[in-house]
Amino acid sequence: MDWIYIATAIVAVIVTGIAAFMVQVPSKIRWFRRGFFLLVAAAFLIASIAMPLNTHAKVTGYFIAVLMACFGLWRQGLTNWGIIAGLGATRVWGTITTVELTHDDKHDFTVLEAFVGSIRVSRLRFGQSQAALGEFIKNKAPNTKLQ
Repeated sequence: MDWIYIATAIVAVIVTGIAAFMVQVPSKIRWFRRGFFLLVAAAFLIASIAMPLNTHAKVTGYFIAVLMACFGLWRQGLTNWGIIAGLGATRVWGTITTVELTHDDKHDFTVLEAFVGSIRVSRLRFGQSQAALGEFIKNKAPNTKLQ
């Protein structure tokens, strides 16, 4: 059973790395979320190393630590082929019907909201201007309505 945990952890690290390299326009990092997941990962790693546990318990602890680190290090942003918002919220440009770009003057960032029909499927914050994001989206997804 331990080999399933090890294989899953290896696949998670590979997928997280591939997703990170695919992002061409990264969104703003949510530091609280990242810090939380990395703190949980560190706690499980330290507990797995420090406590006298059997092999299965140690592998399980390492597995949880790796997955929490992957969640914390997951990159969000725009790629050539779509939007990477989360592990379960990756969308291809062809499925997105509308993208709305608004500027938050209070916090000085651009908010991108992607819709499939009338349902919002992604919401990301970017440090880039609306014009720069709009140009990227027009080049990569010419059939997507931009507002």
